[in-house]
Amino acid sequence: MREIIKATLLLFAYSLLLCTQLQAQWQYGGIQISGHNFSEDLTAISDGNTGIFVAWRYYPQQFDPDIYVQHLDSAGYELWPHEGVPAVIEPHGQYQPRLALDDSGGVFVSWTDLGRQGPYPDIYAQRISASGQRLWGDTGLPVIVRDGDQSFPLMVADGAGGAVIYWADSYPPDTVCVVAQRIDRQGDPLFGPYGMRMTTPRLAGQSISGLLRSSDGNMISCWFDYRTDGAGPGIYAQKFSALGEILWDSNGVPVIVNSASYENLKFGATSWGGLYCLWVSSGGIYFQWLDSAGQTGYGPGGIWKVEENAISDLQFTVDPDSGALAVWLHNYSIPDPDVVYAAYLDTTRTQLYWFALPVVARGARSLFSLTQSAPGEFEFGANDGSGDGLKAFKYSFSQGLLWGDSGVYVSGGGHSGTRAHGVGDMTGGSFFVWQPEGRYVVRANRVYPDGWVVKVADDDVNKPERLALFAYPNPFNSSVTISYSNLSGGEIKIYDIQGKSIRTFALEGGEDGKINWDATDASGKRVSSGVYFARAAAPQKEKTIKILLLR
Repeated sequence: MREIIKATLLLFAYSLLLCTQLQAQWQYGGIQISGHNFSEDLTAISDGNTGIFVAWRYYPQQFDPDIYVQHLDSAGYELWPHEGVPAVIEPHGQYQPRLALDDSGGVFVSWTDLGRQGPYPDIYAQRISASGQRLWGDTGLPVIVRDGDQSFPLMVADGAGGAVIYWADSYPPDTVCVVAQRIDRQGDPLFGPYGMRMTTPRLAGQSISGLLRSSDGNMISCWFDYRTDGAGPGIYAQKFSALGEILWDSNGVPVIVNSASYENLKFGATSWGGLYCLWVSSGGIYFQWLDSAGQTGYGPGGIWKVEENAISDLQFTVDPDSGALAVWLHNYSIPDPDVVYAAYLDTTRTQLYWFALPVVARGARSLFSLTQSAPGEFEFGANDGSGDGLKAFKYSFSQGLLWGDSGVYVSGGGHSGTRAHGVGDMTGGSFFVWQPEGRYVVRANRVYPDGWVVKVADDDVNKPERLALFAYPNPFNSSVTISYSNLSGGEIKIYDIQGKSIRTFALEGGEDGKINWDATDASGKRVSSGVYFARAAAPQKEKTIKILLLR
């Protein structure tokens, strides 16, 4: 009986792997997932597997917008009805959609709801199942409904099947305070009927900036505070637990105070339970970090000023070892093209490396969505200033630009885009969603880990020769053979599901070959059952595949 069950599990796992190898629907210039006119407020997140959730607001007849959501798989197929699933069916307007994963393959959606309960905006939420069903009724559930403005929500998954929502609340009247609420799987509030304040309401006002889930399971909120008492105006942060306990100072801790201006604020959670922050001010880029107790690492003014003028489109991410990477545009005067620069703050937080990326973007007009795709590798998008469209670039600390100094076209030549977002595909590539320039529809595309995108619509014959990587048997229970072609030199690395390197195989000989992995780590110790990734890499080439070990 045990062998029958094991064989059944192997067959089921193999069928799942085969499903990921279906012919892609992706087309030249991406696919259109919303043909609605007047679609705006575009947002997207990974589905936690190899797909993506996308949300947008749509203005029927240009009045009272509705929120729609779509789920795409790795091949570009719509898993829900074409044009998306409405998060709410209600005659008043919905704005500012936000997404967070549930723990059952579905997604939470939150938004600002205007006019349903009177003249003030309120916050509502919906949970949509993996099959695209609205689980909290057609009208959603209220997160906060009362006098005063409640708007601009942010949302993250709470790690326990629910979500945390964060907004600016103007109650009592003539004050503003940043507030958080946690909801469970059923949509029930866990922080009381009106949420939990991060600090004292102030006449001068507060505006939300960021919400992060900390590595210790708590939440960190960030906001700009116009306070005139205490440390003065600036950026503040607060940590709070899943039980609704305030863990830092009751009025928040200052990240940076009394600076002349703050632009392009970016935040990132760290592996030590703290926070990275960077911003543009007085002609430079500033870094700051907080430890798990809320103490600043660089003093009240921040440090590591990157001396640059004309900075725009600052993008930021934190790697698993808690180094920090930023990229931005340096806007030189016309006719010189804009230059993409990067800065890396190492894991000791004492060394800052600043360098120009040899990117050929003909004067990029904007950057977007810096994400980590693999250990030591990062991807970002650029809107080409020549009008040639959206491009994607991939940078490796060890190998430089992996997709070439001209990048790869995402939207197709001659098709620029706006409101673009990039989301990692969990395999080393990225999804991109955007709105074409001058149009109010939503399109999406995928760049595979080796930089390949569909070059000609529905024409697989014209795919460029690229690295091939196969594993057999897969799943396996003792050893697996990994064969490769079109790869000269380089290496194959095995990673676990957490992204930790398990084993490295240096490749020698010709472009075609194979290696055998006996399911042991570098020290010869047998590894446990689970999902692993085999990644082959050489200059200008890379590919990652998933393998499954079942002992």
